[in-house]
Amino acid sequence: MKVLVLTDLFPTPQNPNHGIFIYQWAFHLAKMCDMTVYQIIFQEIDKPTDSNETAHFREIYPQNQPFVWIQRIKTISRFDRIWRRSRQFYRQVESDLAQSIGEFDIIIGQMGCPGGYAAVRLAQKFGKKSIVGLRGSDVNLYFSMPILKHFIRRTLINADQLVTVSAAMKAELIKRSYPESKISVVYNGVDEALFHPLNQAESRRQLNLPSDRKILLFIGTLSRYKGIDLLLSAFQALDNPEIRLIFIGQGGERQLIEDFITEHSLQDRVLLAGAVPHSQLQFYYAASDVVVLPSLAEGVPNVILEALAMGKPVVASNVGGIPEIIIPEITGLLHQVGSANDLKDKIADALNYSWDSQTISQSSRRFSWESNSQQYLQIAEKLLNFDR
Repeated sequence: MKVLVLTDLFPTPQNPNHGIFIYQWAFHLAKMCDMTVYQIIFQEIDKPTDSNETAHFREIYPQNQPFVWIQRIKTISRFDRIWRRSRQFYRQVESDLAQSIGEFDIIIGQMGCPGGYAAVRLAQKFGKKSIVGLRGSDVNLYFSMPILKHFIRRTLINADQLVTVSAAMKAELIKRSYPESKISVVYNGVDEALFHPLNQAESRRQLNLPSDRKILLFIGTLSRYKGIDLLLSAFQALDNPEIRLIFIGQGGERQLIEDFITEHSLQDRVLLAGAVPHSQLQFYYAASDVVVLPSLAEGVPNVILEALAMGKPVVASNVGGIPEIIIPEITGLLHQVGSANDLKDKIADALNYSWDSQTISQSSRRFSWESNSQQYLQIAEKLLNFDR
């Protein structure tokens, strides 16, 4: 089977961790089929990639991938919108691959827009089958956004198959009148070779973190959508000098965190670690006591799957697919969405609770990239068999 994947949510020289979960999905699925990944990097016009970033990127992602990897760069302005990217993506891939589309059996778009939009339009034009992988915000947010809602609706109506990362997302689509028969749930996987229990004391020594403090860990985009303002408020309300908080990630709200640290004199208690290579995250997980993800909306975050695989309890918002993977008082605690006070209480409870690391780690074993790939392959084969 020859598969074409279209996505903008994929690693870039400027952000090697960007879309790492879709990279992992592609890496494993490509072992079972002939795959080409076509990626557009939407890059701000005043932030070009420099040679050092490119060299570092090639160290992490060498040329010999299990799939053909095509990268194109499109510059964007301050007037950029996701619906504009969707049109740009379709036009660019049509221009580049018009002569070779016929070689592919199926086109998969990862994220409803822009990759999914481009995949569906391309499949319609060239008489191919299409699958759209929906990750979270493309269902939770896009329907409420002017203009973009029309693009996502067109994409979902015309796709041959939709794949969500949680049952909650599937239920939301059914509620919006999309037929259940064309929606499959395939949970993300976790790399157990990389994420497994490690010695906490040794990891703290390696990262130069205090051995006698409780450590909370946040990994993700630094945005209000991910609840970083709630986490800061909850942390301040805990008013416990024995607790440390580490933020890992990039995002537009980094300044919010820096200002909060300064305003409340938290320089010795809150660490902004920035972007950390995916291969190094295991040491931060191991060094932590509790992983916290207070998002306002979610699919099934890979951060939670990785934390569980590391044997770490998670405090996360009771939203989206999160309740499908966290077992209260066994693998973590759920807090009321948007409530800093409830988040504070759940963090305090989690820090004082006696967790079984082995039980937590074992709970993640049902989430594997091998299982994920097999399910995707079966969905694709079923679609193609309808024509035979």
